[in-house]
Amino acid sequence: MKFDTPASHNAIDQLKVVGQPLGAVAQIELQTA
Repeated sequence: MKFDTPASHNAIDQLKVVGQPLGAVAQIELQTA
């Protein structure tokens, strides 16, 4: 199954945009813990 619809690409892009800050915060909290 290939998801080549604009909606799926937008969802993936949103996940990447949201996931990057969350990942940075998680790394900082792990370092300071």
